[in-house]
Amino acid sequence: MSHNNSTLSFRLRRARAIPEPVRALYLDSFPDDERRPLHRLERLVADPESGVELLLVDGGEAVPCGFMTVWTFASGARYIEHFATRHELRGSGIGARALELLDVLTVDCPTVIEVECPDGGGVASRRIGFYEHCGFTLHEDYDYIQPPYKASLSSLPMKLMTRGDLGGRDVESIARELKSTVYGYTEGGDGND
Repeated sequence: MSHNNSTLSFRLRRARAIPEPVRALYLDSFPDDERRPLHRLERLVADPESGVELLLVDGGEAVPCGFMTVWTFASGARYIEHFATRHELRGSGIGARALELLDVLTVDCPTVIEVECPDGGGVASRRIGFYEHCGFTLHEDYDYIQPPYKASLSSLPMKLMTRGDLGGRDVESIARELKSTVYGYTEGGDGND
């Protein structure tokens, strides 16, 4: 998929291996408690049956502009687990355009993301504003807890944002599917042994 305008030309490209610059961006962009161990992510991305895709934001340069890890759920919904662009390209419009291209790949597919709780104008609030600008709705009244990526980490209070028609589903059912599919979490168990 390509997108052109007067300043940017890029596409989303599927990959089954994580290029070194994307590994570095992943480790630099997400704190330990907001990312799965790299070796687990590499296994998921390499397995075509995992339901996880690595999408590189490709601007025609040797180094990708950014990346997304995207899960497709049995319900047809998709979950963007991680999304980052290179630091020097942030604010250039690449992120919003990458989300537009994702919609082209999966038409009529509701999307869910986890975001940090609003922080009164700081980074988390700006990130929420970016996603709202891109058509996502913040579910402020829903208390969501992100299960830990590994047993040595704590759960995190987060918020969910969605975009698209949820097909009559409520946020609670989306959250259950997310926790079960992505974290292996079921009520009464952590799935992270």
